[in-house]
Amino acid sequence: MRDVFADIDQSDMHGAIMAFPDQIGESFKIMKNWLAEKEYLGIQKIMILGMGGSAIGGDVARVIAQHHCSVPIIVNRSYTIPQWVDSATLILASSYSGDTEETLSAFFQCRDRNCPILVLSTGGILTQHANDFGLDWIAIPKGYQPRAALGFSFTLILLILQRLGFIPYTVVEDVKNSIIPLE
Repeated sequence: MRDVFADIDQSDMHGAIMAFPDQIGESFKIMKNWLAEKEYLGIQKIMILGMGGSAIGGDVARVIAQHHCSVPIIVNRSYTIPQWVDSATLILASSYSGDTEETLSAFFQCRDRNCPILVLSTGGILTQHANDFGLDWIAIPKGYQPRAALGFSFTLILLILQRLGFIPYTVVEDVKNSIIPLE
């Protein structure tokens, strides 16, 4: 039966889906010793920048966190950002490749408005800018199709929100405990 899948599923989406619980577990390992180098004080709202799978990860994290989060969360899938975005808006710039042009455009607008920005990416231009500007950056593991890295994208966002004090640990603990039923 697997040979039939290999012919039809040449990008191995089946394997990526089966690795979903592993991505959640790996996210907890990535964040185990992570500490923000910047201070994120006075945050009144959170905006996640992303397209495709990165934006879907933001949507999943938002839905899981929204009833527990101390501030509103929005996902922005655009070249531009809303007028209300300001220095009290925490920006989570998420791009698997680090080269998504919509995310990069919105990223620079957020920089112009002095927003605190945290980057999630495998590399690319976005990561280079994070390094150049001294921003906090979390490396997403490489080797996946962006849409197949959903376990990483939403779990890492939730873990960031928990570490920065926006959601309680019980929220991420529930995600962690969900791994066993998925396996």
